Amino acid sequence: MTKKEFELKNIGFNNEREYLSNFYNSPFKYGDILFNNVEQAFQEMKQSNKDVLIKFSKLSASEAKREGRRITLRRDWEKVKDIIMTRLVNYKFKQNSNLLNKLMQEDDSNLVEYNYWHDNYWGHCLCEECKDKEKKNKLGKILKSIKYEEKSNSDLIENLNKIENVYNKSIYYIDEYGDISLRNDFLKYIVTSFVNYNNL
Repeated sequence: MTKKEFELKNIGFNNEREYLSNFYNSPFKYGDILFNNVEQAFQEMKQSNKDVLIKFSKLSASEAKREGRRITLRRDWEKVKDIIMTRLVNYKFKQNSNLLNKLMQEDDSNLVEYNYWHDNYWGHCLCEECKDKEKKNKLGKILKSIKYEEKSNSDLIENLNKIENVYNKSIYYIDEYGDISLRNDFLKYIVTSFVNYNNL
């Protein structure tokens, strides 16, 4: 599949889904460094000699990728690269709420970095040469995990608000009426709410 054919298919992290790409400019801070995109930060983390760091934050995403192929990799790179990528992509979305909101609306089927450059680790290459290779789509899985974590956090807040509401109602009725049957009913609601919360 050629680049032109790929782009015409409107799949992968192109066009309206370009924001999902690691090349997309979405400034975020990692430590005390401001990066414009995930690619800059990811390539900088590859380095083994911290005394001669190439300042990838000053490069474009494609320049950073090119320079990242020339440096000496840190010894533990293969062990830590997934952890680092997960952390950086999380920073990108957590520090850019507009992008996080878009991600939350994205269908899971779109969270696959289809490509034509033979990347089957972070994405899914569609070329003939790669048709029988395993497609890991690690970047897509990271995006899904961010989406589900955010959804879980929203559900948790909603449940806690419901519990607080039930509790406040119970206190009101106990204080106003002192009716033992009403009090017991509302105490049951509180217990049930907490049980449901703990089973989330």
